Amino acid sequence: MLLRLHFRGVDAGGRWEELAGHAAGRFSDGIFPFFDAHYMAALAMAGDRTSVQGHLDAISARSGGATADTVYDDVGLPLCEAIAAFGAGEPERCFELLEPIRYELYRLGGSHAQRDVFFQLLIAAARQAGRDRERQVLVAERAAQKPGAVAAWMN
Repeated sequence: MLLRLHFRGVDAGGRWEELAGHAAGRFSDGIFPFFDAHYMAALAMAGDRTSVQGHLDAISARSGGATADTVYDDVGLPLCEAIAAFGAGEPERCFELLEPIRYELYRLGGSHAQRDVFFQLLIAAARQAGRDRERQVLVAERAAQKPGAVAAWMN
């Protein structure tokens, strides 16, 4: 919810820091990449660079090799890297990481609405990176999928 509010220009106050305090101890969970992405959002948006790196390191350690979870490899790690880049003020990097996996986000689990925040992140990154053509395409795509959603008309 806080990311959605952020995209609408609402100040979260100290809520990111509060959530980051809870997320910082979850590095080793490795239960579900969907959860890791949300932990990463709290850490990145709070500006906790040390914990962001620790979380990325933990996810990277689960990547690759014979026992790796392909959802982490294919979607979870690049999504978390994209979220970290967005939080660090690197919208171009966020866009470059997130755009190629946008149709694979369903593999994370969660509901359509829960995953939609990552599509909104992609649109926000495109806007901040000055990728107007790509942003227009993404907004049109989202509007076609969710014609009644206010966020579909993000500029």
